[in-house]
Amino acid sequence: MRPKAFPRTLVLVALLVQAGLAQINDNFNDSFLDPRLWTVLVSPPGQAGTVSEINQRLEITLGPGLGSTGIASVCQFTGDFDVQVDYILLNWPATNLHSVRLGAPDLGVGPGGGIGLNRSSFPNGLSGEFYLLALPNADPQMATTQLSGKLRLVRTGATLSGFAMVGTTWVPIGSGPVSTAATHISLDLGAGSSTAQGGVSSAFDNFQTNAGTVSCACSPLIVEPALKQFFPPWGSHTYDDAATWATTGQKTTIARWGCHLTSAVMLINYQASQQGNSFRSDPDDLNTWLEAHSAPYKSSGSVWGPDVQLYVKQKTNGSLGVFYQGLIDKQDDFVLDSYLCANNPVILQVPVAGSTHFVLATGQTIVNGRSTFKINDPNYNVADLSQGSYNFRYLGIREYSASRTPPHALLISGHSPIEFVATDPAGNETGFDPTTGTHFSQIPSSSYATDSILDDIDPLSGDTTPVVKNLEVLAPLSGTFNLKVFGTGIGDFTLDFVAHDINGNESVQSLTGSTIPGAIATFAIAYSSAVGSTVSVTHIVTFNTLAADVGVARAAGLIHNNGIVNSLLQKLQAASVAVTGGEVNTAADILGAFVNEVFAQAGKHIDATAVNLLTSDVAALLSSLGA
Repeated sequence: MRPKAFPRTLVLVALLVQAGLAQINDNFNDSFLDPRLWTVLVSPPGQAGTVSEINQRLEITLGPGLGSTGIASVCQFTGDFDVQVDYILLNWPATNLHSVRLGAPDLGVGPGGGIGLNRSSFPNGLSGEFYLLALPNADPQMATTQLSGKLRLVRTGATLSGFAMVGTTWVPIGSGPVSTAATHISLDLGAGSSTAQGGVSSAFDNFQTNAGTVSCACSPLIVEPALKQFFPPWGSHTYDDAATWATTGQKTTIARWGCHLTSAVMLINYQASQQGNSFRSDPDDLNTWLEAHSAPYKSSGSVWGPDVQLYVKQKTNGSLGVFYQGLIDKQDDFVLDSYLCANNPVILQVPVAGSTHFVLATGQTIVNGRSTFKINDPNYNVADLSQGSYNFRYLGIREYSASRTPPHALLISGHSPIEFVATDPAGNETGFDPTTGTHFSQIPSSSYATDSILDDIDPLSGDTTPVVKNLEVLAPLSGTFNLKVFGTGIGDFTLDFVAHDINGNESVQSLTGSTIPGAIATFAIAYSSAVGSTVSVTHIVTFNTLAADVGVARAAGLIHNNGIVNSLLQKLQAASVAVTGGEVNTAADILGAFVNEVFAQAGKHIDATAVNLLTSDVAALLSSLGA
């Protein structure tokens, strides 16, 4: 009698067309399972199991009896591949009748169970503690006492080989013929007997693709009803509090601006249908809720994912899972394929008449031999991205799924003329530095993108919602974020800081200022995910940065002669010396004289923007000095 690690696990993904290619690597460090990469395998009836990404690894626990659970890749590996993963046996009694497996579930079953490499535990008569490579016609084994290690599967042609790491060496467990069909890869914990005890647990970590081609292919999703932003009754209703940001003569209806709003509603209703939830939304309801609860929506008409997630949570008392996974500000077909193949429609930002529009992506298709995507367009009568002005293109993805993610988040919205870069408490950066032309995206689960919506009724008008630069961080670290704000033009700017705590509760702080090309303002953002915490932002100014702004204003021609510059810099030097000597009140008096000189020259030899910039700098500096 041969031990069967556990039966073949079925992965239900219907094939249609071959699409995006990429590699799958995951260190399981971000506390939620990445829905672009993995889907959870459902335990059989009567067999309880849990799968959780915690403790910077993937932990799996099984209840008593025959069965298995774990995860499988959303996409498939075609042709040759080489994959590996770390494993740890957490609660592993002797002869527990369980196996940990790195599997290839679409390649069939053999005498040792579903195809894959197992670390197993059975009574001595069935080999004890051992590695087992389950092949269609054989199950080579090797005894082991390892409670942690690495598993590796390699397919070359029609031969599958299994390896286990012993010390620093890959030791072959065996090899043999297998199907060359495309296969998902699974990470499982399974029990091979109805008498298996419960509570056995293991963990996986550091999944790595060493070689291989990944293909995502699946049937289109049916998202019904396909709503339009101009449908009655909501089409004629006011979008957001649009009167506060609309330019003179701009119409303010959902019919004109509601493409993102309506796409989000269709996404919510699809997930409700799939999850058997009776809740249904419409553009009126979401518009009303966002107007009352969402700072980004009220300030510029921007639909922010964490707010949509919170709307669903509040409206359904947490019974419906719609979770925002982040933003990608470029075309990424692999990511899009992964979401769609995991039954998760997502929102696409698409190009229209020099600006942008939003649609709901629902599936893959082929048009004239070219792969593209089916869409539900809330305004135009087009069925896929080959039609209209889209030309097979999209500009970004707003990612949502039914997989739970932490609700805490941080959004920084900048209203021109500025760009900015944020640094998190760990020193990672995200944003754009125009002085070097460098884009940063180091902060985990972060993005930096420009957001606006074109007038969908009259796209040739060029009218849009306010153009904003949005820097978002999902599940941010608690601590101090530093923000550098770079002036890219002459004028006033606004920064909105929106923070969600661990329960999704929102706090907001807004700051205004003036800037000029070359000016750099620095802010400290105190963020905590603790329940009830509020975001706090401080403008950081030093004598050196204030002196730099004087120089920048002179270079921009906003201070008209060097005599004024020299006088201002002398005052700053004297105030700095006073602070060094502990004479803070004296420094405050000198800075007061600095401000008086600036005001005296306002409209004569110092332009208004420079006046605003320098006086606000002094106010922040005095605050930091406690004066």
